[in-house]
Amino acid sequence: MTENKILKKALNGDIIEFNDPEFNEINNIIDNNQKLLTKLNYENNSKRTKVDLLNAITDQKIPNSTDIKLPFQTDFGNHIFIGNDVFINKNSMFVDLGGIYIDDGALIGPNVSLISVNHVMDA
Repeated sequence: MTENKILKKALNGDIIEFNDPEFNEINNIIDNNQKLLTKLNYENNSKRTKVDLLNAITDQKIPNSTDIKLPFQTDFGNHIFIGNDVFINKNSMFVDLGGIYIDDGALIGPNVSLISVNHVMDA
């Protein structure tokens, strides 16, 4: 996984300032993942290509025992951590900059949104 200060802050639940010089790294990952998600969701891919794309989107090896139905959406991707024997049904949306951890054996239904990001509440 890409290691830098701002990504560690996101996983720790710390506030990330938009003017942080490293914030562009987040935007670069998002831009790259949008291209991968388009290929994943809208092209006729082999099972191997689907797995390779999911591995690239999450920046980890998705276990062979995990099944993710398409379409699948994420705004970031690199902070999704998936265990073994997980089933994620179609039309899921993960907003994962703050980290999403799915334990072994989890079953996620269709049209589910998992959101782990917050924003500054002060005006």
